[in-house]
Amino acid sequence: MPMKNIVVLHTTVSKIEDARKLTKILLDDKLIGCAQIEGPIDSMYRWNNAIESAKEYRLSVKTISDLSAKVMNTIKINHPYELPEIVGSSYEICSEEYRNWLIDEVKE
Repeated sequence: MPMKNIVVLHTTVSKIEDARKLTKILLDDKLIGCAQIEGPIDSMYRWNNAIESAKEYRLSVKTISDLSAKVMNTIKINHPYELPEIVGSSYEICSEEYRNWLIDEVKE
Protein backbone atom coordinates (compact mmCIF):
# COMPACT_ATOMS: atom_id res chain seq x y z
CA MET A 1 0.00 0.00 0.00
CA PRO A 2 1.44 3.41 -0.95
CA MET A 3 2.28 5.81 1.86
CA LYS A 4 -0.31 8.53 2.40
CA ASN A 5 1.12 12.03 2.21
CA ILE A 6 0.15 14.70 4.69
CA VAL A 7 -1.46 17.73 3.04
CA VAL A 8 -1.72 21.19 4.57
CA LEU A 9 -4.30 23.45 2.95
CA HIS A 10 -4.64 27.18 3.61
CA THR A 11 -7.45 29.65 3.17
CA THR A 12 -8.16 33.14 4.50
CA VAL A 13 -11.33 34.67 5.94
CA SER A 14 -12.21 38.10 7.25
CA LYS A 15 -13.64 36.94 10.61
CA ILE A 16 -12.20 34.51 13.13
CA GLU A 17 -15.72 33.11 13.57
CA ASP A 18 -15.69 32.03 9.91
CA ALA A 19 -12.37 30.24 10.42
CA ARG A 20 -13.77 28.45 13.46
CA LYS A 21 -16.97 27.52 11.59
CA LEU A 22 -14.99 26.02 8.67
CA THR A 23 -12.77 24.13 11.12
CA LYS A 24 -15.74 22.68 12.99
CA ILE A 25 -17.40 21.50 9.77
CA LEU A 26 -14.19 19.83 8.59
CA LEU A 27 -13.55 18.21 11.99
CA ASP A 28 -17.17 17.03 12.33
CA ASP A 29 -16.95 15.44 8.87
CA LYS A 30 -13.60 13.83 9.84
CA LEU A 31 -11.93 15.41 6.82
CA ILE A 32 -9.08 16.94 8.83
CA GLY A 33 -7.14 16.01 11.92
CA CYS A 34 -6.47 19.52 13.14
CA ALA A 35 -6.34 23.18 12.17
CA GLN A 36 -4.54 26.35 13.13
CA ILE A 37 -5.94 29.86 12.92
CA GLU A 38 -3.48 32.73 12.65
CA GLY A 39 -4.05 36.44 12.56
CA PRO A 40 -5.12 38.93 12.03
CA ILE A 41 -2.82 39.29 9.02
CA ASP A 42 -2.63 42.11 6.48
CA SER A 43 -3.61 40.96 2.99
CA MET A 44 -3.22 42.97 -0.22
CA TYR A 45 -4.55 41.79 -3.56
CA ARG A 46 -6.03 42.92 -6.86
CA TRP A 47 -9.81 42.49 -7.16
CA ASN A 48 -11.97 43.93 -9.95
CA ASN A 49 -9.03 45.97 -11.28
CA ALA A 50 -8.39 47.68 -7.95
CA ILE A 51 -5.75 47.06 -5.31
CA GLU A 52 -7.48 46.07 -2.10
CA SER A 53 -6.27 45.49 1.43
CA ALA A 54 -7.93 43.69 4.30
CA LYS A 55 -7.38 42.22 7.72
CA GLU A 56 -7.82 38.47 7.48
CA TYR A 57 -7.28 35.26 9.40
CA ARG A 58 -5.31 32.38 7.88
CA LEU A 59 -6.77 28.93 8.40
CA SER A 60 -4.40 25.99 7.91
CA VAL A 61 -5.90 22.50 7.94
CA LYS A 62 -4.15 19.13 7.96
CA THR A 63 -5.43 16.10 6.12
CA ILE A 64 -4.18 13.27 3.91
CA SER A 65 -3.73 13.42 0.15
CA ASP A 66 -6.69 11.11 -0.52
CA LEU A 67 -9.06 13.63 1.14
CA SER A 68 -7.63 16.90 -0.18
CA ALA A 69 -10.24 17.28 -2.96
CA LYS A 70 -13.10 16.70 -0.48
CA VAL A 71 -11.58 19.22 1.94
CA MET A 72 -11.20 21.84 -0.80
CA ASN A 73 -14.79 21.29 -1.96
CA THR A 74 -16.13 21.56 1.61
CA ILE A 75 -14.20 24.80 2.09
CA LYS A 76 -15.58 26.20 -1.20
CA ILE A 77 -19.18 25.31 -0.31
CA ASN A 78 -18.98 26.84 3.20
CA HIS A 79 -16.63 29.79 2.57
CA PRO A 80 -18.06 33.31 2.82
CA TYR A 81 -15.92 34.65 -0.07
CA GLU A 82 -17.01 34.63 -3.70
CA LEU A 83 -13.57 33.32 -4.69
CA PRO A 84 -11.76 31.79 -1.71
CA GLU A 85 -8.04 31.17 -1.77
CA ILE A 86 -7.42 27.47 -1.24
CA VAL A 87 -3.76 26.52 -1.64
CA GLY A 88 -1.61 23.88 -0.08
CA SER A 89 1.29 21.52 -0.13
CA SER A 90 1.83 17.83 0.19
CA TYR A 91 4.50 16.74 2.64
CA GLU A 92 6.49 13.60 1.98
CA ILE A 93 8.56 14.07 5.12
CA CYS A 94 6.58 13.55 8.31
CA SER A 95 7.13 11.67 11.54
CA GLU A 96 5.57 8.22 11.43
CA GLU A 97 3.74 8.81 14.71
CA TYR A 98 2.13 12.05 13.48
CA ARG A 99 1.20 10.51 10.11
CA ASN A 100 -0.45 7.54 11.88
CA TRP A 101 -2.34 9.85 14.25
CA LEU A 102 -3.65 11.95 11.36
CA ILE A 103 -4.70 8.90 9.33
CA ASP A 104 -6.60 7.61 12.38
CA GLU A 105 -8.39 10.97 12.82
CA VAL A 106 -9.80 11.26 9.30
CA LYS A 107 -12.37 9.18 7.46
CA GLU A 108 -11.74 8.08 3.90
